Amino acid sequence: MTESGAKSILKILCPACGRKLDVTELEPFSLNPCPHCQVLFKAPKWYQGILLEDILHEEPGKAVYRALDPTLDREACVKVLTADGRFQQSQLDDFLAATRRTAMVNHAGVAAVYSCGAVGNVVYAVTKYMKSVAWRDLGDSPEVIRDIARQALAALAAAEALGLAHGGIRPQNLLVNDDGQLLVTDFGVSAALGRCMSDDPYASPEVIAGAPPCRAGDIYSLGVCLYHQATGHFPDGLSR
Repeated sequence: MTESGAKSILKILCPACGRKLDVTELEPFSLNPCPHCQVLFKAPKWYQGILLEDILHEEPGKAVYRALDPTLDREACVKVLTADGRFQQSQLDDFLAATRRTAMVNHAGVAAVYSCGAVGNVVYAVTKYMKSVAWRDLGDSPEVIRDIARQALAALAAAEALGLAHGGIRPQNLLVNDDGQLLVTDFGVSAALGRCMSDDPYASPEVIAGAPPCRAGDIYSLGVCLYHQATGHFPDGLSR
């Protein structure tokens, strides 16, 4: 429930009392009291027609946001990457290419791509957002492990049918919500951005050796994720 008037104006509705607030001059993502009801709200920020509402993750050259797409009134996840010394422009181009390939996959278990693009030396991707539960809170019961495996394998199969492998499966991109629904994110991103896999305990031997992503490697990585969840430790020899 947001609106923008003139390009420099940013107004939202207070999430508590519903009164309209002009937040144009507020620092993005800062906490502020509503002048009407005093309930704290976080100031958002416009970016490429999307309202960034909160920072989910931030590191040099990369930021991930929870956002709102006001045209369809739906939540979204926005990733913004910058060629600033950490990433080369060629890597950002590869990231966009991987994002566009993922957009071809139509499966409930694969994070849908809404849009992507480049602005100068910055690239961005807008994908489906899902509030997830930390893996440590999912539990280690056989039912939980089987359900994660079933959903993840179905998502990987749907991607493979279009010639797409993940190449970086780990718990951070296997999102599970309160209802147990799983969403796989970041297909092809590890390879595109040149992430070092040698110290990744979930990476398959062939990926560590520099081979391109493949379904067999993805299943191997998924197996390590599930083994660690079920037992609390990595398989012998994988404590990299």
